[in-house]
Amino acid sequence: MHGTHVEVTGLRGISRRSENDDFDPILTHCAGDVPRIGEEHHRFQVIEYLWQVAYANGQLGAHENHLISKIAGLLHVTHGHCIAAKLHAKQAAQQRE
Repeated sequence: MHGTHVEVTGLRGISRRSENDDFDPILTHCAGDVPRIGEEHHRFQVIEYLWQVAYANGQLGAHENHLISKIAGLLHVTHGHCIAAKLHAKQAAQQRE
């Protein structure tokens, strides 16, 4: 329990630094070991799921776009694959409307 409190306090400190940081320290820290978790198609699927969540309300905000693109980079998902996942998620959202 004490360890969790320290971690949360540390994250709050990082998040208060500056809005211009875009939580880069948190993303970099949290994503450091992720590429070892699975193969490329698994990381691609994670990015596609994130795009699906972002399009759940029928719109994609600039912050959502930036954050998912940043996460894709940290997961070593190529820009082309990130765009392909984005387009697939967008088409799926449009079909639900």
